[in-house]
Amino acid sequence: MRGERRRPSQVRLDDAAEVMVASGLVDLDYVAAQLGSTFGSPLEAARAVVEAGDVSPHPLFEAQWIGRRRSWQRAGQHPVLWYVAERRRRNRIAPHPLVDPRIIFAAYPEARHHPYGALSYWLSASGPGTPLPTRILPRKVSWATYRAAAIDAATQWREEVVRERPQLVGPTPALPDLLRASPAVTSPAVTSPAVTVVMAAQDAGPLVHRTVASLQAQSFTDWHLVAVDRGSVDDTAAVLQGVAAFDDRITVVREPRCGEARALNVALEHGTAEHVAFLPLGREWLPDMLGDLLAHAHDSGAAAVVAGAGAVARSRHEAPRRAPGRPRDRAPAA
Repeated sequence: MRGERRRPSQVRLDDAAEVMVASGLVDLDYVAAQLGSTFGSPLEAARAVVEAGDVSPHPLFEAQWIGRRRSWQRAGQHPVLWYVAERRRRNRIAPHPLVDPRIIFAAYPEARHHPYGALSYWLSASGPGTPLPTRILPRKVSWATYRAAAIDAATQWREEVVRERPQLVGPTPALPDLLRASPAVTSPAVTSPAVTVVMAAQDAGPLVHRTVASLQAQSFTDWHLVAVDRGSVDDTAAVLQGVAAFDDRITVVREPRCGEARALNVALEHGTAEHVAFLPLGREWLPDMLGDLLAHAHDSGAAAVVAGAGAVARSRHEAPRRAPGRPRDRAPAA
């Protein structure tokens, strides 16, 4: 029957790869385009998705769109597994900006009772010419047209990232040997940077590049950045590794899902400098920021120096207002 899938009792709900295959939420060609590999079966592709961690299994499934405040991350589950298991809430969840469950239910009322959710039912009931279930596009776009465009975009991204800049995706660079050297070693080559800058990032690919770029633009250049990726499922780790591939002052550490405090402690373990500076994700430093912090620290002899930002206006009427209870900023410190 149209829209039928295997019963959930036939699938282990602790096996994300099997759930992807059973629910139809793995697209072999789309996964292959992202990973630059070929797979003999959907299950093989699904296993690769789980292992990669930051790959979308289907053109119409994006982890960032499901779950309030990333509920699946707090539960420690793969997003597809969480989406399928959340039977009471998934009928209200849009797994992609181009998937509106309300449109699916209007066309297929029986989709409300599908064991794997509205998107799974829609994929099994629709054909290549079926319009996407969305109202946000100015005109109707068929599923086949969008799928082909998504696969092509993934292929082009892979070619740009891997072929033209092969070090952008790959294993995390090891901590430089000089930084691992024993303090007892007295050699001119074994010198520690003046500042270790620590940063923690999770599912924030778009913010990472410009945050790190502001550090690279500092007039004071004797620093070492330790960036900890907190188990991101988007391209955060790839962006960090790409930046590190072209700047040996940057070390990337990949950790499983963890809190920001733990991630920063991990970063501190990799630091070797006398001073430590905290670079908040999404904040951009002015070019003299780091140098000014160090100058104040040395001049005052203070154990810590904190810098903040504020708005300047000629009168209170010109000053920008902020939402009640919202913090002004997370100030960097050295």
